[in-house]
Amino acid sequence: MANLKVALLGGSFNPIHHGHLSMANKLLEQYHFDEVWFVCAKHAPLKDASVVSFEDRCAMIKLMISDSPKLKLCTIEKDLPTPSYTINTIKALKKQVDHDFSWIMGADQASQFDQWKDYNELFELMDFYVVTRNNKTSSKFPFIWIDEVSETSSSDIRRGKSVDTHPLVLQYMIMHHCYDQSILASHISDQRLHHCISVKETALAISQQVDVKRDDVIVASMFHDIAKEWDQQQTDFYMAKLPQVEREIKDYEQHAIAGASFLKHMYHIDNQGILDAIQHHVLGTSNQLLAKILYIADKIEPTRNYDTSAYIKLAKENIDKAFTIIKQESENYNQSKEGV
Repeated sequence: MANLKVALLGGSFNPIHHGHLSMANKLLEQYHFDEVWFVCAKHAPLKDASVVSFEDRCAMIKLMISDSPKLKLCTIEKDLPTPSYTINTIKALKKQVDHDFSWIMGADQASQFDQWKDYNELFELMDFYVVTRNNKTSSKFPFIWIDEVSETSSSDIRRGKSVDTHPLVLQYMIMHHCYDQSILASHISDQRLHHCISVKETALAISQQVDVKRDDVIVASMFHDIAKEWDQQQTDFYMAKLPQVEREIKDYEQHAIAGASFLKHMYHIDNQGILDAIQHHVLGTSNQLLAKILYIADKIEPTRNYDTSAYIKLAKENIDKAFTIIKQESENYNQSKEGV
């Protein structure tokens, strides 16, 4: 293998985003690296352990860089002792390939560089580039400074405050349940989140004996009420993105339509079964199996203010029968409230 000039972009990538990609492209174009390797940390020593698995974070990196042959995923830290010390990583890499490596890091890491294991020895092995923030370029260490190209934050993406990453990464996040609770917490109250978690657990319990994908059940259940506490403007915005429903839409079902639209257009969920289940979960107006499961679980999850144990037992035995009974009782209740 030819000797290459390789930039090692280390981090937890929790998740990877367009800022990481922009920096990698800048390293290729302006600093003339032959390749940029994303070195995914199994467990960074100076950061909290990630709640998202190493495998999930690597999968998202692959999705982000799949169209860029000069960008590579490096998984060497998977097989190294934890925590992931850079000195161990670079020595292991040099045993495998004789490339000219440089390490790229953020200003937050540079500020605590003297806490890195064997940091003096590291400078004998490679150069260190630091991505600056606020134009700070002073340090007692011989860093090479690079201007920041993006203010995108992985934490903002985890909290649902940003979607500045590849559409396939966003889709992966939702379908693999990477940041469900933190995303939902930016849209709904703790009480509503507790309800969604209870719906998920109930839906999983009653779906064990039927042919439905567990991941689909989790996504539909967790996100069915994401728009429940939105203001009308945001609700109308996402409702308008879906085809018009050819019937009168009740005020109390608008959040279901808006929520399905939000997942489709913001997180690129193209699983029609999930979208259908969310859109119809209020009135039970879909006969698809996942939609029935979500409708039932939403109505009978244990935090409801009435005893639902008999309904849960029935649903575990016969979903169709439970759906028919619960839907009829719900319709009777809605009609009584409307004075019909």
